[in-house]
Amino acid sequence: MFPASDGDVVIAAGNAKLWKILCSVMGSPELADAPKFAGIQERIANHEELREIISSWTRNHTIDEIDKMLNDAGCPACPVNTIDRLVKDPQIAGDRGMFPEIDQPGMGKLQITAMAQKLTRTKSCPRKGAPLLGEDNAAIYGEMLDFDEAKLTELKEKGVI
Repeated sequence: MFPASDGDVVIAAGNAKLWKILCSVMGSPELADAPKFAGIQERIANHEELREIISSWTRNHTIDEIDKMLNDAGCPACPVNTIDRLVKDPQIAGDRGMFPEIDQPGMGKLQITAMAQKLTRTKSCPRKGAPLLGEDNAAIYGEMLDFDEAKLTELKEKGVI
């Protein structure tokens, strides 16, 4: 993970091919063959120095710039998403429908967070807003516990429900 000018980004340049791409995109192709960074063992041994070199480049670019430059060149990179980025992300908010809008009685339209798990044949999106206090009493007590209207009235009068 490296600091960008507007947050953090993950860069996955763990092999020789990706390391060369990263160096090229950073405008420092000579780093790819520098003896202290040439192989994975050398990069691990000189991790702190290498981290600062890469960070000095990433700090000059936004997350989206780094993401585009590296991915377009064939080196995997992605943002470390924050909530403000997630709610606008076309894949997460859009394609995965993670932030649907519902009509919540008494409050109006609300944007909520849906279930992260997505199943092939089962829709996991909320179908309606949360019930108001006691709104589902008749259905719950009547259908599940077989209480009739008289029993529900009795429980209401006693303050049980």
